[in-house]
Amino acid sequence: MMARPDKADGAFFAQTMKTVQPTRMGISTGLWQSLAPDLWAFYLSLLPERPEWKIIPDAQRVSQSRQVLLQQLGRRNAESTLYENMLKSVRRNFADVSLEDMTSGTDARRLFTTDEVVPGMFTRQAWEGGIQQAIDKAASSRREEIDWVLSDSRKTVSTDLSPEALKARLTRRYFTDFAGSWLNFLNSLRLNPATNIADVTDQLTLISDVRQSPLIALMNTLAWQGQAGQQREGLSDSPY
Repeated sequence: MMARPDKADGAFFAQTMKTVQPTRMGISTGLWQSLAPDLWAFYLSLLPERPEWKIIPDAQRVSQSRQVLLQQLGRRNAESTLYENMLKSVRRNFADVSLEDMTSGTDARRLFTTDEVVPGMFTRQAWEGGIQQAIDKAASSRREEIDWVLSDSRKTVSTDLSPEALKARLTRRYFTDFAGSWLNFLNSLRLNPATNIADVTDQLTLISDVRQSPLIALMNTLAWQGQAGQQREGLSDSPY
């Protein structure tokens, strides 16, 4: 930022300098830590208007730092952290989906039992209402990082680290977990045992009832949820 005034971010610079320069010779630690953040923020706020203040970066050190950062970006645990943070950012906005939610308007407990739910972040609502945008934002941030922080006109960043590759991997990982969550729920379903002919008749009648069948309602929900990522439509056609 000190070499690129157009990229100045006062809050980020002040926070970084607080770690880089916690003390200053000739000034008490308490006084310096009290004054420094405002001084740094003031300096950087004026930097775009004072291009003569910008520093001349050490090209060799910048190149070495870029290589280290690129290696960090390429590590699987770094991408896993990004993925987990992405899920956390939307998790609280979408409620878990229970059997009752999937079979709204029917008496599902007459047929099935399960204590499992599908996490709200692995639903079509979450994909269309937050996850998709979060992945796009992560890819956009990666593009910004590569454009001016991690590359220059002389070097090309590995294809694996490109915004497009990151977006594809995050999307693929999300839908792998998405499918796994729904499969786990479906595997937990248990059909209520029928102990006599009357119970069997009651269950078959309920299953075949077009308006009241929990099974039909569940299949409709699965079909709708399974379209996540396949089209860009609103949620007005939600089955529950």
